[in-house]
Amino acid sequence: MGTSAHSTLVRPTLVQPMMVSSTRVRPTTTRPSLDTRPAAHTFAPPATTVRFGNYLSATLAPFYQGVTDFVADRLHIPTTLETGSAYGQLAAGEVDAGFL
Repeated sequence: MGTSAHSTLVRPTLVQPMMVSSTRVRPTTTRPSLDTRPAAHTFAPPATTVRFGNYLSATLAPFYQGVTDFVADRLHIPTTLETGSAYGQLAAGEVDAGFL
């Protein structure tokens, strides 16, 4: 017999996904959550003012003020922007957040 110029292509068999019934039995035990944050509906914003410190260029102070105003608007808490004098203010708790 002669050989054919065209070879026969073998197509791989595709594995079809298994159908899972919506009535299958689910395990009764659950894994503990690794997320230790409180649920969003239990979040209580602090009652005090959030103090921001600017440790960068004073020429960008209007931009930093805009950021602090945005935070105040979104969290519904008052914010202030101070010119920071030393990074230790953050460690000492004199400033809550800073632009570094």
